[in-house]
Amino acid sequence: MKHTLYLLLAVVTLLSLTERTCAQELPFADGEKLQYTIHYKCGFSADLAQLKLSGEQDGDNYHLTANISTFRFWDSFFKMRDLYETKFQNAPGLKPVYFHREIQEGNYWAKNWFTWSEDASSAHAIIAKKTRPRRDTTYREDGIIRDIFNLIYLCRAADYSKLEAGQPIKSIMTLDRDLFDITVRFIGRETKKVGSNTYNTVKLGVAVKSRNVDLSEGASSVTIGTTSEDYDGSEKLFFWMSDDENRVPVIFSTSLTVGSIRGRLVEISGNKFPLTSLVK
Repeated sequence: MKHTLYLLLAVVTLLSLTERTCAQELPFADGEKLQYTIHYKCGFSADLAQLKLSGEQDGDNYHLTANISTFRFWDSFFKMRDLYETKFQNAPGLKPVYFHREIQEGNYWAKNWFTWSEDASSAHAIIAKKTRPRRDTTYREDGIIRDIFNLIYLCRAADYSKLEAGQPIKSIMTLDRDLFDITVRFIGRETKKVGSNTYNTVKLGVAVKSRNVDLSEGASSVTIGTTSEDYDGSEKLFFWMSDDENRVPVIFSTSLTVGSIRGRLVEISGNKFPLTSLVK
């Protein structure tokens, strides 16, 4: 369970989309708040943690804060107190500006700071982890490398007609020292029970591949290699978005080496559009 948060966030964010898929009208606004309950199943089945997202306007940028914590009962087994902050341009394309990650999971800790160039073609990263030396590195890539929460909101701002037409979406995500190639596929529409509510949703399947990255000792920049293997069309991660103008993630799930994780939306406020996907 040491990297539970890392894995569950991978589930949520594996939906990164390129700028070409962004709709002109962004589906979120100042003051939106989302809360999720994270459920783990492996022999036993229990709600372990909560994820809270809060967004606000910050000049020309959107400032998002995420807090993840285990419920008090589980703190004595595995305590998580994690903070994420991201800023990105509040305009179609959602170019990343700043990202901060501060992780405390059991006796493990990690801290990241990312800042992007004006055109978002490079990202300067300072990475500190309990088990590794501090890194000060610049990531470079032909396309935009995005942080984990920037990708979530880019996904929400996507033009879903392209996915529905059968065009898989590909992009790049960074977290700590790692880079990932992401492929997203439209699967269909489903009506899903989410706690005491029922939603009409869009289901997406997500495939993730790690990239080969050269982070040799003392390197001041990253040489990005090719994907570890070709995309084989299979997905192990699934995501259900509200089938309305908000495109709010209502469920996400994945199988782990041991057990599985499932996240469900439990509270929403400040949504920009009426939640018409909610079945009355």
